[in-house]
Amino acid sequence: MALGVTLDTGAAFLLAPLVQVAWAEGAVTEPERDLVLRLAGSRGVEGGSGAHAALQEWLRVRPSNEFFDTAVEAIKAGLAVLTPQERAERVKGIVDACRQVAGA
Repeated sequence: MALGVTLDTGAAFLLAPLVQVAWAEGAVTEPERDLVLRLAGSRGVEGGSGAHAALQEWLRVRPSNEFFDTAVEAIKAGLAVLTPQERAERVKGIVDACRQVAGA
């Protein structure tokens, strides 16, 4: 909560690795922004939702390193309860999405 994450923004919080990759070169380009938002939509983050608004803000103003570190820890905790096969598939999905953003 101290990082501004709420129940309404939780779905976007799980997309923090994509946001972090978008910020890797110091600024988010329009193609990176558009791709992150499109990928978010494909993962259930609907336009007009609190999660979508938070994601837009994180793409406008870079979140802190603590934000990104906490997001990774939350993702790890979520992955830990999955079967090894499900975990591998989810990790691959995250990595593939990050590669897409990096290439945008």
